[in-house]
Amino acid sequence: MVDLTTGVIRAGGPPCVAPWCRVRGDKSGGVYRATVGAIASHWLIDLTGLRSSVAGVAGVDAAPRTAGRFFAAGAAPTVRAAMDELMGSIWGGVWYEGALGVATVGRLPLVGGAVKAAYRERVNCDPIMPDSYSQDAAAKRIEWRYARNYNPAASPSQAATSEQVLRAITEWLVEPHDNGAVAAAWGNAARTVTVDSLLYNSADAAAEAALAAADLAYPWRVWRAPVWGGAAGVDIGDEILVYSDQPGFENGGRLIVIGRSLSNRAGRAILIGITR
Repeated sequence: MVDLTTGVIRAGGPPCVAPWCRVRGDKSGGVYRATVGAIASHWLIDLTGLRSSVAGVAGVDAAPRTAGRFFAAGAAPTVRAAMDELMGSIWGGVWYEGALGVATVGRLPLVGGAVKAAYRERVNCDPIMPDSYSQDAAAKRIEWRYARNYNPAASPSQAATSEQVLRAITEWLVEPHDNGAVAAAWGNAARTVTVDSLLYNSADAAAEAALAAADLAYPWRVWRAPVWGGAAGVDIGDEILVYSDQPGFENGGRLIVIGRSLSNRAGRAILIGITR
């Protein structure tokens, strides 16, 4: 049996169910790390030995979201995989390691900011092309899953309340966000988007679901821009202006960069951008 006061497990006595507990996370240096930005900083600096500080943590934690990740004994996750989960827990979350060992975390901005570079087809850019990641329909419903139970109980304690039983047997809690205007306009073509997150609180999950719903109320278009000059100084999260014969770009269309290649020997680089 389990002594809930001391945590000591003793052989013999009546059978017991698996004990539950809530933990507050790592406390290296006397500080609990419980928000997305703080956890990202800890993982990237303390666990990887990056030579420089992580940029963007303050921006991520300007709207702090409580998160946590359970790793079973013997698990060997990579920091990269864990970071993908963590930054995927906030809408528009992004991270990458740049030059000189500086890792950047943040949220992708909406269009309308400062333009980092401008490109015109056949002047300093080859024709832009739609990417396969483009979405053809808006989202009528967002389901933001949070507070994952990594080991749902098959037989909860008979002494548990109905709420405790539901939590014990359920893998995820879900915060839905419905967009009635999209559902009416798009009908059966509208999408339902489900996001698995490391978030813990319902309020945080609801806030992220609302951000996603607003952003996905219109179809995303993803474009590949083969630019000349190696796209020097252009990085993920930057905004570029592109002039093209493609509809919407005749007078200049703005893209948020979500990916890029290195410059090849011909001085060409591929920028992948979205029309957020």
